[in-house]
Amino acid sequence: MTKPKSIELFSKLYLIGAALALTNLIIHYDRLRSLAILKGGSPAGPLIALLIMLPFLWVIWFFITHRASNVVKWILVISAVYQPINWYLNGSLENGLGTLHTIVMLLSSAFDTCAVAVLFSSDAKNWFRTKGKMPDPKVFS
Repeated sequence: MTKPKSIELFSKLYLIGAALALTNLIIHYDRLRSLAILKGGSPAGPLIALLIMLPFLWVIWFFITHRASNVVKWILVISAVYQPINWYLNGSLENGLGTLHTIVMLLSSAFDTCAVAVLFSSDAKNWFRTKGKMPDPKVFS
């Protein structure tokens, strides 16, 4: 079974976006922890976010690239739409974490948005419609 090119591209874009988000969290861990304490949150907030984020990112990637789950695709779409709204409502772009944090956060979001957009190409739609049971084009050649 071969994956369509759009699903392969999704995988790359999504993993790059996820790696950027995780790297951003790790690089700015101390600042995020201080900000959580300042706002009356748990000092373990960034660590908890990391522990929640890792399995969530992996499950989304796995169920789209290996199981062709349409439900998970829509969870990702909703998450991608909600993310910038959440930033605006929580003031994440003006939280004092610095320019690098904001740039990496926006870059990660850009990769995520591109990854989501790829899921609406015709071969990706076919991937989801057939639940990933794409015929191998080499079988009859």
